[in-house]
Amino acid sequence: MVKDYSRQFSRAGAAKQKVVNRKSYGPGSGRLFWKYVGLLVTIALFCGLSGSLWFGYMIRKGLRDLGVINVALEKTREENRLLNFEKNQLLSIKKIEKKVGPEAGLYRPSEEQIIRP
Repeated sequence: MVKDYSRQFSRAGAAKQKVVNRKSYGPGSGRLFWKYVGLLVTIALFCGLSGSLWFGYMIRKGLRDLGVINVALEKTREENRLLNFEKNQLLSIKKIEKKVGPEAGLYRPSEEQIIRP
């Protein structure tokens, strides 16, 4: 036969344990302090998370704008390079002599003439 050990471990007939109500929020209890600390931590966590998301968005937006500006800058630099090339061609002495020389009667001096700077 199996020995019954259940009576040793069960407290069915014994007096119930008395539970003390700990809902005191008076000046002597520390529960109110910890509630405020929990509230402060929650607010700080929310502010930190929202700030992090905002900074991430602003950085992404700034990088996108920087990419657009770089494309426009490259386009402008290429246009500037072409305009400088065209300006240098128009200001070359050969081009000026060819275009204006016959109209104004200007010609390069010959070897016998004295050239003064």
